[in-house]
Amino acid sequence: MTTTKKALNSITGVRNDAQDKNSTGRAHQQYTKEKPVTFVCAGDKDLEIINVGPATIQILEDGSHTDNRFGAVSVTLAPNTPGPIPMWHRMNDTTFYITKGRLRFFISSSAPSSCLNTSCISESKEKPFRIVKAGDYIVVPPCAIHNFDNPFDEEAAFLNTFTPAYYIDAIRLIAKKTQKAVDEGRFPLDPEEQLEVMRRWATFPPPVN
Repeated sequence: MTTTKKALNSITGVRNDAQDKNSTGRAHQQYTKEKPVTFVCAGDKDLEIINVGPATIQILEDGSHTDNRFGAVSVTLAPNTPGPIPMWHRMNDTTFYITKGRLRFFISSSAPSSCLNTSCISESKEKPFRIVKAGDYIVVPPCAIHNFDNPFDEEAAFLNTFTPAYYIDAIRLIAKKTQKAVDEGRFPLDPEEQLEVMRRWATFPPPVN
């Protein structure tokens, strides 16, 4: 095959039989090696737990067992706990599954949105939010502005997933800085300090650009 034809094939997506055979073989070798199932059990002494002021974060999967394709944490927020600043992720898909209590989940006033139960939409058009409760599930794709808090007089808990898993390290660093702020009597963490960490993991404040 000539160099010109190879270049054209790379642009148009045309592949020859040898290329297909080689790439398929590599993929087969990568994914057919048997791997162990990982169990994360309640009360496990090895479970990484981060206590940050009124929040408790359990690192369930930091990507070390999934080649960083998937990560998950369990978060518990005490009553009347502020949340993070408004943000959007350039690279991460993230989901929230509420397991206890309620959260106030803020969304962008300019972005399209959907909700199976429209009664959960707030009246505020300037800063729309939804009250989500145990059993509710939220999917946040890249470039979706969001944040949340717990303004209620009851504890809230949720499962938070990240694809890919790299943002788990951002959570660890934010937790470390937040705990320092708590120790110094200046909770919550200054927004600019949060942003400094988030930007390292392609997470930014509004607007999306």
